Amino acid sequence: MNPNDHEVPVYWWSNIAVPETADTRVIAPADQAWHFAYDHRLRRVPVPNYAGTDLTYTARAAASADYFFELDSGDGP
Repeated sequence: MNPNDHEVPVYWWSNIAVPETADTRVIAPADQAWHFAYDHRLRRVPVPNYAGTDLTYTARAAASADYFFELDSGDGP
């Protein structure tokens, strides 16, 4: 929520909070995710494959990035 009358930059803290191994995988009922790769752009990308990589395997990423799965509003919790 933005309590201001004007747009402000977004900030968040991401932490996987589990030991990461070569086969660590994050599974979610989503076919899209919001991707932020520190190039100052937030974009929606396909899941699981994006830019030639299965992004659900965290150790396969070529560089640090944040992925926020876009869940169907009917799915949950």
